[in-house]
Amino acid sequence: ENNRLKPSFHSAKSMVGEADVVVTASIASLSELQSRLDQWVQRRNDVEDAAAFAQTLRKCTEVLAQGIGGAIIAVLHEDIIKHELLDFTCLDGGVLHEVMQSMVTNINENPDAFKTVLEVLSSHTDSDRWEQENLVKLVNALPDAAHVIPSLAGQPKDGGILLSHLGTIHGATLQLKATGSRKAILKKADGTAAGTRHNSSLSAAFWLSEDTEILELDLPSPGVILTRSDAGGAHCFIPQLNGLPPTVLQFETIHHLSQREMLSHFREKIKTEGSLSRKTVPALGRLGINGEHVVTVVGGRITSSMTIEGDKTHMVLRAATPDQEHYPLKMDKFMKLYEPNGMEVDELPGATSSGPFMEMQIGQLKAKGFKLYQPRPDNRRYIYKLTPADMEILATRAFISAWGSVQPVREVDYLASPENLKEIYLMPEEVVKAERAWSNGRGSYSKLTKQDSTENFKVYSQEEMLKKYGKMIKDKGKLMVKCGTVLMRQAKLDESVVTCINGRITASVLVTDEESTVVQGGLHELYVLSKAQVEANYEKTVQDIHGTQPVDVMLKSQGFKRYTPKKKPKYFYQVQDVDMKTLPKAFHTSYGNVQMPEAGAYFVMPDTSTCQDNVTPEIYMMPEDKIFCYRPIEKAMTNRVSGTLPVMGHVSTNLYLRTGMWSRFGWAIRSNEAAEARMTGSRSTTASQPEP
Repeated sequence: ENNRLKPSFHSAKSMVGEADVVVTASIASLSELQSRLDQWVQRRNDVEDAAAFAQTLRKCTEVLAQGIGGAIIAVLHEDIIKHELLDFTCLDGGVLHEVMQSMVTNINENPDAFKTVLEVLSSHTDSDRWEQENLVKLVNALPDAAHVIPSLAGQPKDGGILLSHLGTIHGATLQLKATGSRKAILKKADGTAAGTRHNSSLSAAFWLSEDTEILELDLPSPGVILTRSDAGGAHCFIPQLNGLPPTVLQFETIHHLSQREMLSHFREKIKTEGSLSRKTVPALGRLGINGEHVVTVVGGRITSSMTIEGDKTHMVLRAATPDQEHYPLKMDKFMKLYEPNGMEVDELPGATSSGPFMEMQIGQLKAKGFKLYQPRPDNRRYIYKLTPADMEILATRAFISAWGSVQPVREVDYLASPENLKEIYLMPEEVVKAERAWSNGRGSYSKLTKQDSTENFKVYSQEEMLKKYGKMIKDKGKLMVKCGTVLMRQAKLDESVVTCINGRITASVLVTDEESTVVQGGLHELYVLSKAQVEANYEKTVQDIHGTQPVDVMLKSQGFKRYTPKKKPKYFYQVQDVDMKTLPKAFHTSYGNVQMPEAGAYFVMPDTSTCQDNVTPEIYMMPEDKIFCYRPIEKAMTNRVSGTLPVMGHVSTNLYLRTGMWSRFGWAIRSNEAAEARMTGSRSTTASQPEP
């Protein structure tokens, strides 16, 4: 607190390699920062010009404080821009700047539009490029720009934004090359070293204070560099005269809550409103490897990411959920939560009687060192369901775990905490439901032994599922077909189609022919279907998009049209609570996934008696919120006449939120339905594609 608003610097050649100087940031509140900036620009003689400069800086700092994600905004005096004194490279050839001209040309005139563009620009994707989901979000927020936004597709989402001191936008996606004469590094207010983005901003601030051409312009307030960190927090770099280093003020933005903040907000609520339960579901585990990077993926989103440091310091567990996600546990924590002696996977009941696929899987797991570990009897934890009010506290929709990983949250998720309430971590809805499905109707599980009944613990094959439950699904289920239309466009030769869901790349395909088709899925993700797949699964009649909504305009400009799926009847049977007492704990799908029955979800089985095409008999699970695009055969024909068919991949975000699609995406069903048609004519970096 004593260092507030007191910048410091010192020679650093002997301390930090070749650096000439270290500049330490000082902490300032947003109001203190804006007051300092007001005083700084008042040094100008032109009162009106100084007021405009102050307004621009105020808008920029407010926008940065209200958002999250890495960003650089360079606010330079108009004369510096006019004389082209700033050296930079435009990473996207000027595409984003051109697009912004149709949405917002001045931050003071339209700060909300500027904030929206910066928000989408700063949101992270694995590709660091504009993906279809980013374009749809931008079109929904700025509908008047629907005709130009498609040009951003595939362009870089990086670099800085250049504004004049009057607020005019002069460039975007810029790599600033302005450097001062001294090699300087920045230390944050807490003493930690800053990253490349901040140090390049510091160098640019040095350049503003000492460049001879800028000094000749006689500008007491030449400009300011504003930089925001990916994890929250921002810095303002204010150049100084007379050879002094820049003043660097660190101010707070909305940020991912730390463990200390999470415990402060949620510890008592978890204890009083959550449920305390004992973990009964076993897990596969193996010893972690030094340097191994473990990424946890649940429902198509990354929920944790961590690099293991040291030998024999961590165990890597594989969860018994549909996603079979991997996650690391420190060795001391593992020993407190699980029994120390694991069972060899090839000695588990039914391991040698579940068919060649399971035998191959068991062999691979054993080769990697996996064993089955049982939870200790005292492995208890609190589980708390998030509420809309909680999401207001979690403004960034994420928080920092005890092991330092950013964990994204949705309103449908849960928070979990050990019985001692010393940490809080994410428990995705998919994991909670999978564990409840495991225990539902069966009570708690004790340790598995070799003598346990094979029938109770085996994973059913497709043949066993069809033999035991096929007649029940046919007799008690409803015969339904997929309705509506799907959005597709012609693929381009050598086009790279990236499937990106919630910022995460799940597939990447290089198109190697001129007959493939690009499909927009239900979450605005793109994927490729071959000509054979389209002909096998869709009617020949193709319809234009006739809507006039902003997203319609964008999709039409991208070449999308509406395709109607062929009517392939399937039996749907909704699993009841009473069924859970007799159903198997898990079964293999025809595509090799392992699924667990869940009350409320549906068993799906194709009707092979009416299909002219070669349809393989199979049974798989489909979550309840995926059923909205299916109709009973009679109703389906009525809807076709009445024109009320939904457009798959073009359903409003509100509908997806109401049906829970965002919370349930990533089920193995997307792989199962891909069995209806197989990939040809394209090279893919992944083994499976979304459903045709």
